[in-house]
Amino acid sequence: MNLLGVVPATREYFQSSLKSPLFGADTQAMKAQQFIEQATADALALHTRHREAYEDTFDYLARPGRTVIVIKKPWPIGRSGKVFEFSEPTDGYFRVGVEMDGKRVYIPAYALARWLGAPDCEKAELRHFYFLMKLNAGGFPEFPDDSEIFEN
Repeated sequence: MNLLGVVPATREYFQSSLKSPLFGADTQAMKAQQFIEQATADALALHTRHREAYEDTFDYLARPGRTVIVIKKPWPIGRSGKVFEFSEPTDGYFRVGVEMDGKRVYIPAYALARWLGAPDCEKAELRHFYFLMKLNAGGFPEFPDDSEIFEN
């Protein structure tokens, strides 16, 4: 300080100010805020990625109100209908109730797909289960190439 009570603005003054506890607290607060913002952005990105993956797997499932197409014999291949029921009467066996031409029939999920070229509904259901189990366990499922997993 000089005789007038004015602090000279020198490099030494600023460097000593940087070492003060008050200035250090602001720096820490700023770092904490940046960390919180980055963590929030990362969590949002991860949530978005999970949501997109969930929607991708969900699109293949035979659920009431959705249209499915028959892809395997002895059922009428190429015929489509609306799902009115989806059930698992025994472990690992998925049965789909489909309304075709005004008739209600039950067809195994492996004989149906949501559209031509999509995986059969049984494989889609198993993939969806796998996705949910991995997600609930705190991980993110990494699927192999779709063509590998959905081959007959």
